[in-house]
Order: sequence, then C-alpha cells, then structure tokens
Amino acid sequence: MIRLKNSITKDTTRQKNRIKSQLRYLGIEIPQEFLEPFSNWSKRFLAWLKEVEILTPSGRRALDIQVRHLDELRRQKLEMTRALRALAKTDRFREPLRLIMTVPGFGQATGMAFLSEICDITRFRNAEQLAAYIGMIPMCHSSGEKNGTGDITMRKHAVMRCNLIEAAWVAVRQDPAMNLCFTEQCKRMPKSKAIVKVARKLVNRLFFVLKHQTEYVNSVVS
Repeated sequence: MIRLKNSITKDTTRQKNRIKSQLRYLGIEIPQEFLEPFSNWSKRFLAWLKEVEILTPSGRRALDIQVRHLDELRRQKLEMTRALRALAKTDRFREPLRLIMTVPGFGQATGMAFLSEICDITRFRNAEQLAAYIGMIPMCHSSGEKNGTGDITMRKHAVMRCNLIEAAWVAVRQDPAMNLCFTEQCKRMPKSKAIVKVARKLVNRLFFVLKHQTEYVNSVVS
C-alpha cells in the first residue's frame, strides 16, 4: 500500500503538470493570487479551474477531463492515507511505529514506509548492515594496492533513502544534536552532502530504538 500511495503521488504530480501545460496551450494565465505559496492547488484554485472561461467548447471539455482525473487521483490518495492510518493501529505496527516516531524527523507516513520495507529489524546484525541495505554508505573503489572511499554508493533502496533524506531535513530543525552535526558538516562540504551525513545518523537511531525496543531521547545542547 505504501508503494501504491507513492505511485499515486507521482501520478498526481504529473497530472498537475499536464493541467498547467493545458492552460499554457489554451493561452490562459494563472491569476497571481494562486501563484503565492500554499495557494496553488487549493480548493479555490480547483474551483477556478472548473469555472475559468475558455474560448472553445473543446478546450473547456479537455480541461474538465484533466481536472476530473486530478480529482480522482486525490480521492485515491486520501483513500490510501486512511487505509495506512488504520494499518498503523494494528498490533503488528502499533508499537514499532510509536518507537520510530520518537526519533526526530519521522512521522506516521515515513515511519510506516520504513517498517513496511525492512519488515523485521532482526534481519540486520547492526546499523551498518541496515545502512548498506538502504544505500547510506560510501562507495568503495580500489586500484592495484590502493583502496579508497568516495561519495554515497550508487546501489540503494531508492524509496527508503529518499525518505531518510527528507526526514533528515526535518530532524535538523527539531533536534539540537542533529542541527549541530549538520552545521559542522556544512563547514567541510555542501549542504546536499552534509544532509546525507545526518541521514546516516538517523539510521543508527532507527536501528537502536527498534533493536532495543526503547524510545529515543532528544539530545540537549547546553
């Protein structure tokens, strides 16, 4: 269900882009009030799409079909969200999800995505193995007698690594320890690489809370 929801989300983004393209083709400018942050794709904007004046009947019909398709995708996503919320309350997921959500950066959606992909934390002997499974380790290379490490490995679990990076951006705003780590890493590398270091630390935290069945306690910077 997690993967289906992700697929619906991607389809929704594509459909929004199709509607914008359709508007450009029809020569219709989106009003400035709907270009402000958080105004795009609001209920008011969707109502405007359904009422905006179009020169030809065929143009109106084409846009109506595109908007109805978007409405259906939004309905499907809402249905999946409700189903996942119900699943999160089952015996299988309730306690591990509660533990994961004590880690800064993780909410119900990202927590369920993580649990559904790893299935059982005992599959991994340590956090390093879990990090390797996700693709949060450096890429190793060798030449003759020389060995070295490079940037993050190309081999990855795409969904889990993406979720961890997103969670890391939230964690640096919520957790003083993660914020300090991010700040120190930014002194040596770009933010795009520094956030990967933070995400790697999140893997350690996730492994700890699930392996030891204990809540994570926020660090405090004095």
